[in-house]
Amino acid sequence: MQKKLIAVAVAGLASAGAFAQSNVTVYGLLDASAYAATGGNKAGIAGAAGTNYGFLSNATATSRLGFKGTEDLGNGLSAVFNLETEISQATGQMGSSTSGTGAGTFSRAANVGLAGGFGTVTLGRQATPTYAAVGAADALGLNSGGLVNAWVYSNVKGSVATNRITGVAVAGTTNDAMASNLQGGYAAGVGYASPVVAGFQAKVFTNAGNNTSGAEFTNNGLRDISVAYDNAGLKVQASHQVVYGKDVTAPYNELDKGQQKNTLFSASYAIGDATVAAGWVKTKFAEDMAAANDDIRTWTLGGKYKLGATTLGLSYTNTKDVEVTSNKVTQVAALADYSLSKRTSVYALVTRANNSGLATMNGLYSANAASAAGADVTSVALGLKHSF
Repeated sequence: MQKKLIAVAVAGLASAGAFAQSNVTVYGLLDASAYAATGGNKAGIAGAAGTNYGFLSNATATSRLGFKGTEDLGNGLSAVFNLETEISQATGQMGSSTSGTGAGTFSRAANVGLAGGFGTVTLGRQATPTYAAVGAADALGLNSGGLVNAWVYSNVKGSVATNRITGVAVAGTTNDAMASNLQGGYAAGVGYASPVVAGFQAKVFTNAGNNTSGAEFTNNGLRDISVAYDNAGLKVQASHQVVYGKDVTAPYNELDKGQQKNTLFSASYAIGDATVAAGWVKTKFAEDMAAANDDIRTWTLGGKYKLGATTLGLSYTNTKDVEVTSNKVTQVAALADYSLSKRTSVYALVTRANNSGLATMNGLYSANAASAAGADVTSVALGLKHSF
């Protein structure tokens, strides 16, 4: 009996030793809030006015669960992996159709790669360099009523009724929010991040679409590059992304790839307890297709200040249809966050979106507002956030 116990113990130690060669981290974030969004109506525009109440699991940050790890292969080389899923605290479900193109359990990340003195190469689904660079422009946080909401989740309406990238007709005359701006948020392909040299780092990403016949790179194939500088509290980033879409008309020639180009500049500076941030992004569509979406331009400026356990922030964001300039949104967001611990905080987020023309921005990430196109919306979210 004693020999059996010793054998079991030795086997357990051997197993533990083999596992110790890999370093696996489980991480996540839960952001839960109750919200109210009050919208209005405008003469001559159909639409209900009133107040909607609801629950969000992403008012200031996307709720998520992730796994990442490394294995030391020797000679300065390591294997790395990352799996990350969005979590809906409203339904308990994992995965999201709003995490870039496609849906699935690990829609935010599902990749493996190699890292060493040459940098890091990753294969699989990952945040593209341009989308990863967006966060530096929002002083209040990724989802807190700034650049991400305006650029990605607003609905600045254009002058045509067919989405350029997907070729799918949409209701009314609109740039569909997700297809217009977040096509290249997360994608599967090959990514490369250079080593950090004197504060500088470059990232590139490429894929070849989903093997759609008729064009070299179609159905969400893209190219993406970014350059960042991070030193002494200053962060500056520039990125450019080209998304390729399949034109619905034949034959598929070089001009029928339906190119969408996203160009981004962002900067932030932290000094002491204060941080200021700014960003500018333009989504431009090629003019070679008959059904063309209107170009969109967005800029934001904000700041935050930490006063003990309380962080106060304010941002201003402006987004508009470049070709139909009457379609535009200006938004102010104010955030008060109180830390209960290093990982847990309570917050209040207030946004005011002033819509003009056919714009319909709600102000809160994925919230619903009872409002007509061109009507203003005021939103409030009270929440609790915990990271682990």
